[in-house]
Order: sequence, then structure tokens, then C-alpha cells
Amino acid sequence: MHRLLPLLLAASVLGQEAEPEPDPGATRLDDTNREAVERVRKTFADEGKSIRTQLRGLKKQDVIVVGGLFDFVQEILAAYGQPCTVVAPAELEYVALDEPERKLFLFNCHLVDRHFHGSVPKPAAVSDEEAERRLEAVLKEAGLEGDGAPGKAIRERFGEVKHFAGSDYSKAGLKRVGEAVKAGAWAFSSDWALLVWEQALPGTLRWTGHHTFEETVEVKPALAGRRHALLTGVFPAGKARWWLETAS
Repeated sequence: MHRLLPLLLAASVLGQEAEPEPDPGATRLDDTNREAVERVRKTFADEGKSIRTQLRGLKKQDVIVVGGLFDFVQEILAAYGQPCTVVAPAELEYVALDEPERKLFLFNCHLVDRHFHGSVPKPAAVSDEEAERRLEAVLKEAGLEGDGAPGKAIRERFGEVKHFAGSDYSKAGLKRVGEAVKAGAWAFSSDWALLVWEQALPGTLRWTGHHTFEETVEVKPALAGRRHALLTGVFPAGKARWWLETAS
């Protein structure tokens, strides 16, 4: 597992460092993800070790991706050939969390309400019609009911996001994740999931109350973490550039 984490960090940080050439058939994000994958593959090739070797022993149930409407980190995992379990936010209250030291959580961007319910019912299967109704309700509440982006982009991927539309985190589910992390699990999330971590690990992270513009910021590790095994290959020049979207 320790070698998987630099892969994901590289995909989110190193991958944003280079500006891809325009491609009429792909978005900037698609280009960025592909370049991140290739850069990480080259890193492992230089070390004479294959991606498969680094991920050996991680099973589908060990890697838990929490689905959202805006991000698809499961696609990056698929590029590495790493199986994962994708769950809706509400399912965290019910997903098996045995052997926490082997668990890796990855949180996609999702529309998060600051007012979490204490508990939520176990999600049941719904029809496409009901899923579409829930999705439109969520987009309307977020002011994304028009035909512009990102609402349009979300609708175009309806088949992939319908399971997450209207799915909310619960305090009970996030408490379970926080306890798993304290017991040895690892967690990565987007900046849009910061409210989740305020709840899951109180006193660890806090949102400032401000949003970003679309900007690129310089990132470098703290002195104590520069030689940590989990950061191998993430900061080859001692620093990297991180692309932030508007409203991060």
C-alpha cells in the first residue's frame, strides 16, 4: 500500500504541473490524468519495478472509493489496473471496515451539506427515473440546473453518477472512517471534501471559509516529511505545482 499512495499523489499534484497540448478530442482533465499516469509509470520504470509489484496484495475491498458528482479517481486506479470498491457517501455507514490498517479511502468531489444527519438509512436500489429526479434536485439546489458546465458534464455522465445523486454523508459513517484512519487506514480526498474531514477527524483540518479562483499554487513538503516513504517520487525537484479550480 505504501507505494500506491505516491501514485495517487502524483496523479493529483505532479499531473497538474505540465500544460498538455490542446487535443480536440479530450478535456484538459483527461490530458492531465493521462500525463500523470505516464509520469508515474516512468518513475517506477526507472526504479526497475513494475506497477503490479507495487500494488501486490491490495484487494478490491482494501481500496474504497467514495463516489461523487465531480471527480472519478476510480478511472486513475483503473489505469493502474488496481481494483477498488466504489461506494456512495451514505454507504460508509455500512461498508465493511475490518483490517483498517489495510484500508485506503479516496474521496471524490461531491456536493456536501455542512449539516450532516446523525445516521442515514442503508441505500436501496432506485430506478433511473428516480435517480434522474434526485440528480436534478441536487443540481438545482447547487445552482447548476442550466445547460452550462459543470451541470451539463454531470448529466452526460449520468450512468456513472446516478448512484451518488442525493446520497449524503452521515455523522455515523464519517465517525467510522475517522476511527479507521486512527487505527491505521489511509485517506486521500479532494479539497471539496474538506467539510467531510472536519467531521470525521475533528481538530485536524478546517476550512477557512474562503474559496479560490482558478489558480496554480506551489506545493512543497514540510521539512519533517521530505524523506517520508509515502512521498517518494512526488516532489522530484523539491516542489510541485498544484492546479486549483474556481471555488476550491
